[in-house]
Amino acid sequence: MILTKSARWNRSAGHNKVTAHRIFGFFATYLLLSTVWCYTATGACLNPPGDVTGEQTTSVLDVQCQILSVLAAISETKAPPCLVGGFSAGDHNCDGEVNTTDILLVITFALGGTLSPELDTNGDGCVDVCYCVANPGASCDDLDGCTTNDRCTNGTCFGVPNTCNDNNPCTEGSCDAAAGCVYAPVFGPCEDGNPCTTPDFCDSGVCVAGPTMECADGDFCTDDECSPTFGGCVHPYNTAPCSDGNPCTTGDVCASGQCVSGTTTLACNDGNPCTNDSCNPAVGCQFVPAIAKPCNDNNLCTLSDICVTTGACLGQPKICDDSNLCTTDTCNTASGACTFTNNTLNCDDGDDCTVKDGCGKGACLPGLPKVCNDNNVCTNDVCGKGGCIFTPTGIKPCDDGNSCTFQDQCTNGICAGIPAASPCDDGKPCTLDSCLSTGGCLHAYAPVGACPDEGCWDMGCDDVTYLCEPKGYLDAFAPCDDGDPCTLKSHCQPSFLGLSCEGNTPKNCDDDNPCTKDQCNSALDGVCQSVLEPNGTPCLNASGCLGQCVTGSCNSALACDDSNACTADYCEPEKCDGKEFQGGCYKIFDGTIYVGKTWGQAEEACQTWGGHLTSVTSDAENDFVANLLKNGPYVLEFRPFLHIGAINYLPPQGKFQWTDGQPFNFVKWAANLPGNAFEPGRTIAIWVGTGVLGDEEHWTTVSGAKGPYVCERPAQGWCYNNPQCASEKPACNLIHGAGGCNDVGCEWCVCRQNAACCLSSWEAGCIGLAGSDSCSSYCGD
Repeated sequence: MILTKSARWNRSAGHNKVTAHRIFGFFATYLLLSTVWCYTATGACLNPPGDVTGEQTTSVLDVQCQILSVLAAISETKAPPCLVGGFSAGDHNCDGEVNTTDILLVITFALGGTLSPELDTNGDGCVDVCYCVANPGASCDDLDGCTTNDRCTNGTCFGVPNTCNDNNPCTEGSCDAAAGCVYAPVFGPCEDGNPCTTPDFCDSGVCVAGPTMECADGDFCTDDECSPTFGGCVHPYNTAPCSDGNPCTTGDVCASGQCVSGTTTLACNDGNPCTNDSCNPAVGCQFVPAIAKPCNDNNLCTLSDICVTTGACLGQPKICDDSNLCTTDTCNTASGACTFTNNTLNCDDGDDCTVKDGCGKGACLPGLPKVCNDNNVCTNDVCGKGGCIFTPTGIKPCDDGNSCTFQDQCTNGICAGIPAASPCDDGKPCTLDSCLSTGGCLHAYAPVGACPDEGCWDMGCDDVTYLCEPKGYLDAFAPCDDGDPCTLKSHCQPSFLGLSCEGNTPKNCDDDNPCTKDQCNSALDGVCQSVLEPNGTPCLNASGCLGQCVTGSCNSALACDDSNACTADYCEPEKCDGKEFQGGCYKIFDGTIYVGKTWGQAEEACQTWGGHLTSVTSDAENDFVANLLKNGPYVLEFRPFLHIGAINYLPPQGKFQWTDGQPFNFVKWAANLPGNAFEPGRTIAIWVGTGVLGDEEHWTTVSGAKGPYVCERPAQGWCYNNPQCASEKPACNLIHGAGGCNDVGCEWCVCRQNAACCLSSWEAGCIGLAGSDSCSSYCGD
């Protein structure tokens, strides 16, 4: 505690200076009197401090008296008379000893100096311990920031340890001897005192409120809120609009926490006269079609309007037809009147001697006159019934353009002259023979190309005789003439006897009609002949559909005929699961990178698929087959070739054959091949490698090698029998398509719910009993 200083402690400055001189005069004496001997005494806090003489001031006299007191204490004699109060008055630091420390304190007091804070915490000029000795139980300061309520106890200042608690859950207290209590912020849950916020959390030493508590109870007839007053969620009743679950009531409201049904019934009206409108508590408004109910579709171009199963009002179309191609026939929906408007379509006026006839003013008008001119001076050109007519002019002079004829004239419509009396042909193939306009013949020497190769002999001109003679064999596979007009691309074929000329490609006499047998007649200089197959012979039409031959035509409808006049019978081709090309279905098969199939395994797999290893009969087909591998998901480094269906069946034939029976009339050998292709059992493959042979997409031969392969099979068709429209009355039609029953113009409509028959040939409405699938008597024709 701070003590009250006496006014007598203050002196004049001059007196202090005198006192200071006296004190320093005795300083040497003070040093000589220092000792370690101590005398037990009880300290006291003098007023003013250091006034051991009791003169009410501290001066040099007090210093001298203090020195004498220390000497007396050392010699254990009585205290000097100047020391008022005995040795205890001279113990200024109350340590129980009178020694040189006390002399220094008196000197400090005499000079008016201040004590160190360690001795005098309250700055009253008295050593604290002396204060506590003199004032037991009084308040004091022990200079420890971690204690509180400091008191003098047994001559010492003691305090109660400070707990450092500021009652804030968001801080953690600690004590520092110099600074006292320190409070650091902590993080974690806390409670802000409001039950409607949760969870609260500490932030920078402050308890921050959390989100407002969610009080929704899922009841739309209560208001949900949180009340701090009532300690949480409350749910008072409301009168809000609600739904009682019955779609046929309106105006439902909440009352006493329950949804009460409204008093108004829902009005269901779709404005459609072809529906019966009602309300069902389970599903709400229902609009059920009023089937067969008379109605008005507001279209004067329809008749006998009636409600159909779709809820629509439909009528039969009014027919406007004046049987005139040169008018466009329409019906006015507003008035119902038929309108016949002139058009400008192409037409035929029935005159064989006009062309580009056209409609005008509602009639077919003649076009331009037909021009008849065959550019033959030996005919008269006129137009008559059936078109142009060209009749011979009779005998008259003309010019046939041949200088080696004379007296040219028209005969039976042909201009021809009389040949010169002496022919110019000298019978030597190595001369070019011609007739001179001035008369005589010219025989020019022409050895280059004059001699056609004979068989597989390389023929050339003899320089003396001007006749052709052999000059040596032609190269293998060189073109030649085998003398058969029914073979094309003949070439020299290696054989055991040398080279022989063989036809490479038979003349194509196929007329693309599966109901004819087509062949080339060598005796008639290669004329193609076709013979009709017998009626009833199975055939495939252009779509690959199975049919029967009738008078040379493949009729697939006969094969698909179900003998029901009310169905349209037709055939559609099968969808190919590979690639389509020229009417065939091709599919490539491949093994792993290193393992494919041998030729025999591949042919067996193709037969299981429904075909054979592919035959190749043209360059286009060869490129297509090769590209199946080149454009596929395969690594060509491990796929240098592709199996196709050709094998050498030596003996006895000694030639390659296709497994699907196609004639072997096309080859595409790589350079220096076929080579050893005539060994029995070798097969042909298309080389599609990476350029090792330099003949990609050409042919090579393999024996026992494994690789990818291509299968081929012809397209197939499937029969369909769909109900169709009738010519005069509505018919049962299940899908859209072409007309039937001789009614070319009708369209098929969709019958819903499997109803028996359509209302009309062009609308989607249906009439009849549900579940029936027959046309009754409507399709009797």
